[in-house]
Amino acid sequence: MSKTNNKKMIDKQTDHELADQSYENDVSFSFFWSFLRPFKTHLLTLLSTGLVWSVFTVVKAYALKVIIDSLVISGIQSIIWPIGFYFFAWLMTEAFQRLRDFAVMYLKPYLRKNVITKISKRMLEYEDPYFQQHQPASLNYA
Repeated sequence: MSKTNNKKMIDKQTDHELADQSYENDVSFSFFWSFLRPFKTHLLTLLSTGLVWSVFTVVKAYALKVIIDSLVISGIQSIIWPIGFYFFAWLMTEAFQRLRDFAVMYLKPYLRKNVITKISKRMLEYEDPYFQQHQPASLNYA
């Protein structure tokens, strides 16, 4: 009987630990999401350009295979379409890479400004004794 009680206690303990861990993950996610929320479209642009870039990288490799196959099978006469296909895939890969660069170029300074502003406001809400009583929050001079 005591073994089942111990098992129930352990199960309850692990449930509480999982709930605490889940709460910490939720708090961490909401903390970071508060910084990223104003830039949802830019983050979506970064995600979509990464996905499209990876697809066109695979398409570019396939186009190179088609070029080699057409050279081996039918010679130089039928190579114009595979070369055009390869050039299109290369152009799209580069275009989406530039789009990603522009999104990062726009996002980075504004995201940095947003993080610094929100963290500064949060730190200014604390009283001076907080920094004196908490070692990690205090400034140590050597």
